[in-house]
Amino acid sequence: MKLGLFLYADKVGKTYNSLLAIANAQDHRNDVFVTTLTLVSIVTGYYKLFFIDAIGGMLIGLWIAYTGFDIFTHAYKVLMDKNSRPYNPR
Repeated sequence: MKLGLFLYADKVGKTYNSLLAIANAQDHRNDVFVTTLTLVSIVTGYYKLFFIDAIGGMLIGLWIAYTGFDIFTHAYKVLMDKNSRPYNPR
């Protein structure tokens, strides 16, 4: 469901060049990644592979920090009128 929301919000954001819709799409994508890594951590914890939970937690934290920084820098450029090109997430 979240993957479908990501695809729809991403399409709307690119169609209307909406930074808010694209940020919302990235939030949906992050939810997909976080949920997947959480499920992997739960399953591997059942098999006593607890180090994978720690690695998953670090990856989730780094991914969310990267996405937040990316959204912030693009929003800053728009607010400070430093960027005349439309937002194009990587």
